[in-house]
Amino acid sequence: MFKMLLGRAVWLCMEQSGNVLRISGIWILLTVLLRIADQSVGLTLDNYSSVLGESPAVALALVLGGTALMGAAHASIGVAWSRLALFDEQPLTYLPRLGAREILYALNGLKIGLIYLGAVLLIGNLYSILKTFLPEALLENAPDAVTDGALAVVAALAIAAVSSLALILPAVSVDRPISLDEAMRLSKGLFGPCLSRSPW
Repeated sequence: MFKMLLGRAVWLCMEQSGNVLRISGIWILLTVLLRIADQSVGLTLDNYSSVLGESPAVALALVLGGTALMGAAHASIGVAWSRLALFDEQPLTYLPRLGAREILYALNGLKIGLIYLGAVLLIGNLYSILKTFLPEALLENAPDAVTDGALAVVAALAIAAVSSLALILPAVSVDRPISLDEAMRLSKGLFGPCLSRSPW
């Protein structure tokens, strides 16, 4: 399944290489420039605290700028790609679009992200509670691989269930927004495909 999906994605990108460049080229360039700016002040995940202490304004501006850039790029590319796939709407310029549609797309993406985060935290807390209250003898006889594997399975099922909510994003892209309830209803029967895609 994964090889098939990867092959189709690569084929589509190659077939639409010009559109891919128009849709994402500027965002890729901006990301590279931001990365160069990070490197110029030595900002990495490992030494963020030290850089923040030495140059708080610069570090904070780079972090906030990077977050805003990623959000804007995700929304702009997502909307343009959805409209290309669904409406065959060809991007005419290399300049990215950022308007009300993209802002709504980003807000809905943030909503889904928070739901994902809530599901992950809930599963993690339940796992910690179970490990606390289960008999020690049972935990000693169960290898870490078994308990961690069970957690991974539960997490994959939860992520697959939440993945159906992602239908709200292409709906926003084509100016036909739907609610989370509608997304769940319209995605009925897609649990299996969502589960097969959840690891990636």
